[in-house]
Amino acid sequence: MTVQRAYAVTVCSLVAMIATTALRHVSNRLVGILHGCLATHTTYDEATAWSHHTAASAA
Repeated sequence: MTVQRAYAVTVCSLVAMIATTALRHVSNRLVGILHGCLATHTTYDEATAWSHHTAASAA
């Protein structure tokens, strides 16, 4: 295996790992939001569910 091929395989592996981690993070967040809605018998509200993200990005 050439150095370039080994590097490409390593980069692809890292990208796949990062993408998997990001998807796991988002899915865990969505499950948490669903749990909150079911526990409090409320409907989904995007402004409430993601309010901490919009406040952080506005600062």
